[in-house]
Amino acid sequence: MSVEVYPDVHDKEAGNLYCINSGFAKPQLEVDKIAISNGLAWSRDQRLMYFVDSTPGSVDVFDYNVQSGCISNRQTAVPWDPEKLGSPDGMTIDSLGRLWIASYGGSAVHCCDPTSQDKSPVVSIHLPEVDCITSCCFGGEKLDELYVTSASKDDPLRNAGRLFRITNLDATGNLGVAYSP
Repeated sequence: MSVEVYPDVHDKEAGNLYCINSGFAKPQLEVDKIAISNGLAWSRDQRLMYFVDSTPGSVDVFDYNVQSGCISNRQTAVPWDPEKLGSPDGMTIDSLGRLWIASYGGSAVHCCDPTSQDKSPVVSIHLPEVDCITSCCFGGEKLDELYVTSASKDDPLRNAGRLFRITNLDATGNLGVAYSP
């Protein structure tokens, strides 16, 4: 979350990340001073939660407690250089635990393995005539298609604001985890 003070100027520390447990008790503050909260993804075993804060360009990982829904031990999951890659935005995780991260201002989706020694992108998909890639998720009957969204605001290119479907990736997504109160 980011609070817009006046057009295109944001308070870079106005956002917070909360835990809402299954009993819907009062939300518990987990992380403060967030600029633009974005992508969330969980490891297959649900022990790790990945999180994007777009403005500083961070892709972080937390230990995740599936019983309480609370997080701890924040660390950098993937070093991200906004000057080279654009800002990290929405993301998803594949069945191998790799993060697929939309690059706002970078015209691409980058796949990174947060468990590898070299966390640089192992796959980069550059999209034609669009700059502001906003998010991605796996879909299709076999979860082997990557759907990618883009913004039209601040992007004069022809394909801005469109939805893309990418096939033949040699990657599959995971079924989502249902939330039950």
